[in-house]
Amino acid sequence: ALAIAHDLLTQTRWIGIGLNELLAAVLVPYRSAGESRATISGPSILLPARAVVPLSMVLHEMTTNAAKSGALSTRRGTIDITWQVSDSGDRSVELVWQERRGPVVKPGASAGFGTKLIDRAISHDLDGRTKIDFDPAGVRWTITFSTGGFAGLREMASGPVIA
Repeated sequence: ALAIAHDLLTQTRWIGIGLNELLAAVLVPYRSAGESRATISGPSILLPARAVVPLSMVLHEMTTNAAKSGALSTRRGTIDITWQVSDSGDRSVELVWQERRGPVVKPGASAGFGTKLIDRAISHDLDGRTKIDFDPAGVRWTITFSTGGFAGLREMASGPVIA
């Protein structure tokens, strides 16, 4: 996750990268030729360099969990990743990670070390919050982080991306 973040940031001279670019890079190991396992959709935004490393770590942890025991652990499983930027005063990003067609999630599943890592990175490094739903149809993460401290965050041209 660190190597991915640093490689992408080096290409932009540590200015920042697009959220869709970061997601596509994190998901590359889980792509098969001609087969889409993840759908990425939301307005194109430029993340400042200081947000890229913690977000890369969080997305890597979520992807690893999906590959070990979630949607990416099955042949038919998929992940839908969407986000939006709120227009309210706090200008926050809400990212939703929804797994589908994976193993049935057991009700009452407990949060482990990875969940704590994700919560801590989002709350401390990105001034945000996380919510996880252990829905039997698939794990759903909702991650919200403030853009208030990110002077470099800006919207770019939008469009869906298939990873």
